[in-house]
Amino acid sequence: LFCRNFLKMSLFRKTLSFAVLAVGSKAYSLEFKLNGESELSVFALNSEETSENNEEKKKSTESEIELLALALDECGLFAVCDSRKRLQIFDIRRKIQIFHCTTPKQATSLVFINDGRLVIIADRAGNVYQFEPPSIKPSVLLGHISMILDLIFSPDLRYIVSCDRDNRIRVSNFPNTYNIETFCVGHKDFVRSLGWMKVDEHSSFLMSASGDGTVGIWHLPIGKLIYLYNYRESLKRLNSVIPVDAEISKLVVDEQCFVLSFFNVSACLVAQIDFSKWNFQETILKCDGPVFDHILVEGLLYVVQKCRSNPVVLFSFESNCFKRVDSNLQRFNSDVELCNAVDQCESVALPLIKFGSFFDKRVEELTTLHVYWLLKNMINFFLLIFLNIFHFFHFYAIAVRAVIQQMFFWKKLCFEKYLSEMSKIDNRTAIITGADVGGIGYELVRILLQYNWTVVATVYDVNMITVLGELFKEIADEHSLVIEVVDFSSLNSIQSFLEKLKRKYDKVNLLVNNAAVMLTPFTEVKNVELQWMVNFIAPTIVTNSLRTLVCKAAEDDGFGRIVSVSSIELFAASLNQNWFYNGGSNYSNKYCRKYAYCSYLSYANSKLALSYYMQILAKLEIQTANFKCCSLHPGVVHTRLYRHTSWLNQRFLKTAFSRYILLTPTEGAANVLWTACSPNVRSGAYYENGIEVTLPKIDIVDDEEALKLFLVKRN
Repeated sequence: LFCRNFLKMSLFRKTLSFAVLAVGSKAYSLEFKLNGESELSVFALNSEETSENNEEKKKSTESEIELLALALDECGLFAVCDSRKRLQIFDIRRKIQIFHCTTPKQATSLVFINDGRLVIIADRAGNVYQFEPPSIKPSVLLGHISMILDLIFSPDLRYIVSCDRDNRIRVSNFPNTYNIETFCVGHKDFVRSLGWMKVDEHSSFLMSASGDGTVGIWHLPIGKLIYLYNYRESLKRLNSVIPVDAEISKLVVDEQCFVLSFFNVSACLVAQIDFSKWNFQETILKCDGPVFDHILVEGLLYVVQKCRSNPVVLFSFESNCFKRVDSNLQRFNSDVELCNAVDQCESVALPLIKFGSFFDKRVEELTTLHVYWLLKNMINFFLLIFLNIFHFFHFYAIAVRAVIQQMFFWKKLCFEKYLSEMSKIDNRTAIITGADVGGIGYELVRILLQYNWTVVATVYDVNMITVLGELFKEIADEHSLVIEVVDFSSLNSIQSFLEKLKRKYDKVNLLVNNAAVMLTPFTEVKNVELQWMVNFIAPTIVTNSLRTLVCKAAEDDGFGRIVSVSSIELFAASLNQNWFYNGGSNYSNKYCRKYAYCSYLSYANSKLALSYYMQILAKLEIQTANFKCCSLHPGVVHTRLYRHTSWLNQRFLKTAFSRYILLTPTEGAANVLWTACSPNVRSGAYYENGIEVTLPKIDIVDDEEALKLFLVKRN
């Protein structure tokens, strides 16, 4: 029940100039010359040196090698992945191995792109990696929750399509694979194989073969299911030699035709499609032995079968059907060693039956593996609950401590003197994000306008443009106050805002990153968690884009500041390198990200990352005179930031007592302006009520230069 055999030890690929058949521990390549001749070459699929003393060990290990994936490039390169987690690339013309490395997991699919410069591998763990020889370090492109069974690219290389054991087909943009274009939903069992069918010069369809007995035809990029072809009904109707319940092995596609092969079956199913009427003309092609692999190249169907005398056969499309003809691959069939190797092939087992299938099949007996699976998930579930409870109490313990501190120990910071000095600068400009009414940003705009600054304020609600215009009409005009609607969860909105700013202003004296969200329900934007996006990614994008304008103001006017409003809750953070790679989570898998999501931890991590970003930015701009950047905790302020918190918090914020113990937005703005204007602040530092506080350490990298690269250039 656990194993279904789909991948074969015999793998075959062909282009117009080359053909490669990999079997056992060797690969046989056939190069077709212009004069009609062909040259057969043999490559040993073993990158490890073996001494004479280990000859016996070598033979035993070679017999255990299972070939898992093969890719052939037009320029004469082919790559092979085997069960020993090895990727090997060979040059057919030069007859040498040009690259080898170890893959993280056993591969299930392999693709060459960009003239062999990139190798894309999907593995059994559900990850897709990209190798760029000669580098042996892979970069992760995307991930599935279960084992990936096939992987292909669209003809224009805009999309990478992957299918998995859990009947999902994911269509991702390439190379920005974090941007999922769509999911193709319609199959009820694992999706085994994918292919592209060209309809005409301007359109093509994605095709998918599934273990539920159907072949899906999809329109991309919208992921719409156009037609669902049931091949099991066709097999039953044809009364063929192929059993109705035969397990699908591979789908290959050509223009208006596709071919299906099945596990341990000595025949293939060929279907021709009339798209005008959606009619399918089916044919059964009988072979001499079980089909291991098959490819379809310009109307020619090459089949690798388990037959000692004739391992490779050719069918040609003539008179509206496939007929067996003499092959131009006779060099393969005449090689005794190759024929014996194909005849001795066995299949590679893949665990395609999921745990839930036992109950579908009414198997009542629980095995040891089932018990282990249940216990493991129960432990993870209770551990997750415990961690959420811990983060909850840690978060509110810090909040209570902060409230007590500001009630009894905080002093009033006087920024007026410093701001008056800065206000002597001609054509001074400030950018304040998150300036909606009732918050710190609104008070910052009001105070700066009173000191005759030119202020660019961003708001989230479009109605705020009219509201702010009315509130500030006495102290501002259309030139001194510019209000922009920006959604900091949208990269397009941020980019549009930044381009508009750069066209209008050549320098900026003050940038305050104030926009934020807090304790939001689990929401993702382009595979990035919402709090991580708004509180960290967006401010870093804005700062990276505008820091040249701030540096210019520092050089010309003697004053250039970047201030990021952080939070004392950063001391509740548990930040590591995965949080950056996975867009605000410890997990790359979407479902794990959702169910392991803790809003308290996410908020704390985003604020800590932002403060560290300010620290690294200060080191990068250390040579710029009069430039400073820092972060601060403005206090526990009574604003709309808490609108996503629990109902108990909402009730508390409506009481008069809350207004007594919490700071007003004006007091919070005073802390921000003191940090922004005071000449005594240290660039890169984090402040609480005018006092520099050391940030907690984060688990990323030890090397300072690597940290700079990681935090700044990567984001």
